[in-house]
Amino acid sequence: MRRQGYWLVVSAFLFTSSLLQATELKITTFNVKNYGGGGLLYGDHEEAWSDKIAADEHRDKTIREFMKREQIFSSDVIAFQEVLDVDRLQKKILDKVFACTSYKLETKEQHVVICLKGDYEFVKAPDDNNFILEDIALGNLRPAVHGIIKDKKTGDELIHIFAVHLKAFPEAFDTRLNQIGILAKYLKEKQDQTPSVILGDFNSYDNEPEKFDDIFNQQGLPIVEIETQVSYTYRTTKYKSKFDRFWIDHAALSSDPPEVSGPCNNASNSEGEGYQNISYYNKNVSDHCPVTIHVRVD
Repeated sequence: MRRQGYWLVVSAFLFTSSLLQATELKITTFNVKNYGGGGLLYGDHEEAWSDKIAADEHRDKTIREFMKREQIFSSDVIAFQEVLDVDRLQKKILDKVFACTSYKLETKEQHVVICLKGDYEFVKAPDDNNFILEDIALGNLRPAVHGIIKDKKTGDELIHIFAVHLKAFPEAFDTRLNQIGILAKYLKEKQDQTPSVILGDFNSYDNEPEKFDDIFNQQGLPIVEIETQVSYTYRTTKYKSKFDRFWIDHAALSSDPPEVSGPCNNASNSEGEGYQNISYYNKNVSDHCPVTIHVRVD
């Protein structure tokens, strides 16, 4: 009995020590609905989709205020989708607190962006030269942005993060499966051993996340979805869905269920005031709500 009690004490000590040594990263994904174009891809005009007329972005103050109220700025990492103007995002929303990485496009199109707090450095993977996984774009879609997050103080490489924005609309199911297949193949063959976190707007419907799981499993990857405990991450007065998600390497990482900020899970469209009202939120912030997890790196 004494020996058993001794090992229980030792085990408890080792478990507590491992928790104390674990690094925790607060990570948020946020689709900001064509930021830089006033909420539409080419501007706030009826003819915008055909004429590509630019519009002034009127949401700088409200997006920033909402993110401050919901403590999104306390995140260590934020992945944005649907950013038309990356420089504006950096200057008007994030200031100098975050350093952002994306890709260059000749036209004002949607970007995926990863932004890190100053305590961390974004470094290229050993098999990469530009922080971009181009193959996921399938020629004319949005590529993934990826890289290794390194702790500046300790020099430790913490996670290999992948931010995606998959092809939209229900009829593009096969395209999304193809995109996930390309990502899974890269994860299987990547040269670094850093545990992976995959996040973003997956535009997934019905049982698609289970199909994504199957693709990761077929490659023998320890990648699992960390699901929210609420129903929606996307909400307008007409539509609602769960598009914004996280997958992590469960062999080396752990996390509590993601938290969804904002009004996406209100009981009704008329519920709430200000940022908790669907119509106000859609007009002044986005049609997606930020989703946040706390990832523990053991």
